Amino acid sequence: MKLKGLLGYLVGWRLAVVGAGLLVAWIVVVVGFDVTLADSLLMVVVAVMLLGPVLLLLARQGTLADERYERLTARVERIDGVLGSGAGSLRDVAARLDKVDEVLADSVRKPLDPTALPWPTPVGKSAPILLLPSAAYHLGEIMPLHDALNRRGYETMVAVGDAHWPRIATGLSWYDTPVFRLPDPELAASGLRAVVSMKDWAGYGEVVAAAKEAGVPTFAKVEGAQDFSDADTPYERAAYRLADHILCQGKNDFDALDGSRYIVGSSRLERLFHAPVLPQDGDHVVINLNFTYGVLEEERAAWIESAVAACEQLGLPYTVALHPAERRTRSVPHASTIPISRLLLRATTLVSRFSTVPFEAMARGIPFVYHNPHGERVATFAHGGDAFRRTNDTVELAAALEEARGWRDDYRDRCSVFFSRQVDVDPEVSSEDRAADLIYGMLG
Repeated sequence: MKLKGLLGYLVGWRLAVVGAGLLVAWIVVVVGFDVTLADSLLMVVVAVMLLGPVLLLLARQGTLADERYERLTARVERIDGVLGSGAGSLRDVAARLDKVDEVLADSVRKPLDPTALPWPTPVGKSAPILLLPSAAYHLGEIMPLHDALNRRGYETMVAVGDAHWPRIATGLSWYDTPVFRLPDPELAASGLRAVVSMKDWAGYGEVVAAAKEAGVPTFAKVEGAQDFSDADTPYERAAYRLADHILCQGKNDFDALDGSRYIVGSSRLERLFHAPVLPQDGDHVVINLNFTYGVLEEERAAWIESAVAACEQLGLPYTVALHPAERRTRSVPHASTIPISRLLLRATTLVSRFSTVPFEAMARGIPFVYHNPHGERVATFAHGGDAFRRTNDTVELAAALEEARGWRDDYRDRCSVFFSRQVDVDPEVSSEDRAADLIYGMLG
């Protein structure tokens, strides 16, 4: 410790206190013990010599204490801006961590590890119905249909192509139904009674085409919100134009397509619709980030920036849900790869572009805002009445989020007309039974 620092510590009030103490001690000695002035001064000099090291040690410790206090004060000042109760505060961060902890607790309770079995060798006159999911959320449609077809006496088998395995494996953890690894299209189509696919293009288009070539009846079940005319898709998919028969979710699908098509609803969404609405405390916005497969990817950065800005403007806590195919980046704040179905369990509002996720939010009774600053052209959410608000910039989105806070108690009623056009729900017959009855009527 430098002498300057020690002297600095002793200067000021400390020096005054020490000096006053020595003066009092000197007066007591001189008066009380009748000591001469010369002797008393000598005693003071001896006392200073004896106590000097002690005083220096105390000065050093005091200086260090002051430095530690100054460092702590500087740290407090640096984080003082986030010690409040608004968005971005430590309390807000703790609340979000609690929310994530709840969601993680839900998502890690998986009873099985996903596996795929080798393609089986046909036995006797076996002619199964092949069921083809291509994403984890498709299992909520395929597995109930698998059971419904079994109840009608059909042999069925579920298979997954290698390209679809990464998106479907985690969902398979919840099912004990055997799943097979799909071989090449010609082998897969051999010896089948029928094919039911959630998509009849991309990865499974070749299997559907091979089955048709072999005279096997083919069905495709609409997987969710669809850009049937490829208005915003940079390539022609011809979605649901290849399979012989299309199983539609609702009137919207039926009107958009032609040919052999039937409305059978959605097993996954109708189950959510029938379930009680989960009560929520406080606010938590889920932002659905989904600019994938080459669709409007150039609009991604501006879209998420405007959505986040609206939440921060209102001080609303939020989580950005990344689509499984969405690229990971640190530039997106509060991003999560937890499946959005799990995040919606704790959500009070959903913000999304065109997607199936708004249907899920409506089924759950969670208010939805359609955010379209990039001007996408697919018409599904262009006219929703009072079912949701459509926004084109941060200001409009902030106003819509504020309004949506008052919709929580009756949102299912508010969006019922729009939702029922997208997803037909029969209170007497489940979606899987409607589909299985239709297939049974055609196959016999």
